[in-house]
Amino acid sequence: MQLAEKVISDSGAKMGRPPLNRDDETKTTLVRLEASVMARLDKLAGPNRRGAAIREAVEEWLSKRET
Repeated sequence: MQLAEKVISDSGAKMGRPPLNRDDETKTTLVRLEASVMARLDKLAGPNRRGAAIREAVEEWLSKRET
């Protein structure tokens, strides 16, 4: 059985999410939140925006304390 040739795009576009900040390394961390807090967060942030909302809150928290 012979496999058909596949056409590979030469556009250079990559699949998946882009990095958060190309100038800075990202790390993953586990944060435990109560289910009720997560539900409130999801309701306000919107679908698939939990991580962005948490990053925004952490940045705001850090900015307040660094000044």
